[in-house]
Amino acid sequence: MAEVDKTIDSFGGFLRRTSQRMKNAAEALKDEYRKGTEGDDSPVRSIGPNAIDVIKNWLAAGQDEDAAPAEENDASVDADEVADLLGKVNWNNVSGAVRDNAAAQRMRDLADKVDWAAAKPVAARVAAALIAAAAAGELGMVQGATGRYVARTIANEMDLADRVAQRIRGNHSERARPLVNYIETTATELPSGGFEANVADLGRLGNTD
Repeated sequence: MAEVDKTIDSFGGFLRRTSQRMKNAAEALKDEYRKGTEGDDSPVRSIGPNAIDVIKNWLAAGQDEDAAPAEENDASVDADEVADLLGKVNWNNVSGAVRDNAAAQRMRDLADKVDWAAAKPVAARVAAALIAAAAAGELGMVQGATGRYVARTIANEMDLADRVAQRIRGNHSERARPLVNYIETTATELPSGGFEANVADLGRLGNTD
C-alpha cells in the first residue's frame, strides 16, 4: 500500500509540474502577443526547457529506484516514436553543430550521464545520434513523454536503442540513407571514449546528400 501511495504522490507531483509549465507557457505567449500589438520588437523569450534539459531530467528519473518499470508493449511504441524523430533530423545541421563549441559542450554534458563502456555498439550509435540531434535543436521542443522515450532509448532501457536501430534499418528512403549507413557502421568492440568516436562519425553525415 505504501508503494501505491508513493507512486500516486509521485504522479501527482508530475501533473502539478506539468500544469505549471503549461500555465507559464500560456502566460509567455500572451505576453509576447501583447508586446507585438504594442509595437515592442524585443526578442521572443523561450517558453520551455530545451531538449537537453528534458532528457537529462528523464535520465535522472530513470536512475531513481522508485521509478516505474517499463512495459514490453510500451517499448515498441517508444521505439517507433524515437525512430520517427530521428527520421526527421536534418543531419547537415547536426554536422555543423558537432563543430560548434557551444553545441558540442551541450552534447558532452548529456553524454556524461551515459555509461558508454557498458553500451553495445549499435546502442551507442543510436544514443550518440539522439544526443547530437538534441544539442543541435533537431528534436524540437521535446516535452513530457517524448523526453522519456528519448531518455529511455539513450539508456537502452528494454533494449530500446536496438529496437530503434531495427526500425531505422527498415527505412529505405533516400533521406534515411546516411543514418542507416551510420547505424550499420559499428565496430565489434566499442572503443574507449565511445561517445567521441561516434559523434565524430555523425559530423560526416551532413556531407552525404
